[in-house]
Amino acid sequence: MTSQDHKKMTSTFMSNYILGMVSAQPTIPISLIQERISGQLNYKVSYFKAWKAKQKALARVFGDWEESYDLLPRWLEYMMRFSPGSHYEFVTTDYKDQYGNVVPDFKKFGRVFWTYKQCCDAFNYCKPMIQIDGTFLYEKYSGTLLIATTQDGNSNVLPLAFAIVEGETLGAWTWFLRLMRVHVTRKQGICLISDRHATYEPCSYLFEQRLAAFRGRNTAVRQWINGISNEKWSRACDVEGRRYGHMTTNLSEAVNKVFRDARKLPITALVKCTYGRLVEYFVQRGSAAAAQQRAGDRYCNKVMEAMTKNATVAQSHIVRTYSIDRSRFEVEEGFNQ
Repeated sequence: MTSQDHKKMTSTFMSNYILGMVSAQPTIPISLIQERISGQLNYKVSYFKAWKAKQKALARVFGDWEESYDLLPRWLEYMMRFSPGSHYEFVTTDYKDQYGNVVPDFKKFGRVFWTYKQCCDAFNYCKPMIQIDGTFLYEKYSGTLLIATTQDGNSNVLPLAFAIVEGETLGAWTWFLRLMRVHVTRKQGICLISDRHATYEPCSYLFEQRLAAFRGRNTAVRQWINGISNEKWSRACDVEGRRYGHMTTNLSEAVNKVFRDARKLPITALVKCTYGRLVEYFVQRGSAAAAQQRAGDRYCNKVMEAMTKNATVAQSHIVRTYSIDRSRFEVEEGFNQ
């Protein structure tokens, strides 16, 4: 075998090896590709060559950027066969040629929304709180990925729904929230946290001072603020605890970081990545919950830790009953004898 033949065979084997990695993990970092090739094949590959090979592998798996848009509806239909009850929805516009004439056989992509039934079912057992946030897409085409996120009783993050839209416009957000109300949950009394506020004030007195100063700017601002209840502005006024201690969209921002690399992929690869990550989530969390049940735990770890902590603190309190039906008590800090 000539050196040229050996080089060609090595290149082909390496391409197939990278194809396998990308098929299993579309968001695999270039550095990890280099590391695996070096360890498995004893061959050093430059960052640029590994990047180029990954792009070719992505095109083979998901099609190129244009073809990926054609593939997406078929992949979503395929996904729904294995996840019945999930939902997706497209918005398209007419495609026009260079002369402004509508081409009947083609449509232009506008928006796409998708959610998985397992996430919608799980939300029934989570906090009635949803955080929403948007983040830019990278690479060839512009757009924004919208994500709705919640949190379960064990403080685990759960993505609920996704959408790819033209940007964080009023129309895009209205469309996204409407579809969530129809296809994710019809539960009432949900706390919706939409964006990070410029200020954070846990003290109700200082909050009232700052809000009064804000109201004094002009009549229009005062009228607008007066139409919004204080608990929607500050955690200090959330006497019912509907925010569950959350002031910002930190949950959605955490999910955005998880899908950071996926935002560089063709659209079908991005959507497929959300499916794969959520499969991992349910397998891991389900296994952990099953182990807790086998161990005889009645509540999740977070609740058990809080109950243990509160029980320890309560040992130094004195409780007196103040009603025959034991519905009223007096609690005094001190030490039980």
